[in-house]
Amino acid sequence: LWSIQKGSVVLKLENSKSSSSRDTVTALQFAQGTDVIYSSLSNGTINEWSTKSGQVTRTIDADENTTAIAVFEDRILSGSREIKMWDITSSKVIASYRGHATAVKC
Repeated sequence: LWSIQKGSVVLKLENSKSSSSRDTVTALQFAQGTDVIYSSLSNGTINEWSTKSGQVTRTIDADENTTAIAVFEDRILSGSREIKMWDITSSKVIASYRGHATAVKC
């Protein structure tokens, strides 16, 4: 995590136990109004990170090809060849939208 004011790294988010050094971060987003960052990895997980501790506080098993995430109050949208809506609290899919021929990238 980079501080614009300090011009330096203030927090480094390390790979979680569920990932390896070969897993690539495919998307990253702050949860607005919170101290939480979400990342999706090439191994199919979405991690919730605390910006206070730098630790993973929740892991969601998504699709291996997740290329995009969007975070809303209590929901996450993950995009691969289908879009899934996740309930953050339960880490369960509550809706799924299929039909994309290629990966969703925005």
